[in-house]
Amino acid sequence: MAITLTELQNKVMDYLIKRKSPADAAAISKKFIISRSKASVTLFQLHEIGLTDVIPIGNKKFYKIKD
Repeated sequence: MAITLTELQNKVMDYLIKRKSPADAAAISKKFIISRSKASVTLFQLHEIGLTDVIPIGNKKFYKIKD
C-alpha cells in the first residue's frame, strides 16, 4: 500500500533526511515558518505512519528518520 504524504509532510521528511540528526518541533517550526503546534502534529503524523522514530529527552521529543 502506497503512503500519500501532504506537501508539508514531504518537506519535513526531506529536511530530516538532509539534516541527518534528530529535530524537534521548534526547529521544524522555525525552518518552515509555521506554528509549533502544526510542526508537532506533522511530526506526530509521520511517527504514526512509521516513517520516523521518537527520542524523548526530558519533556522534549526529537524525531529522526527511521533506520
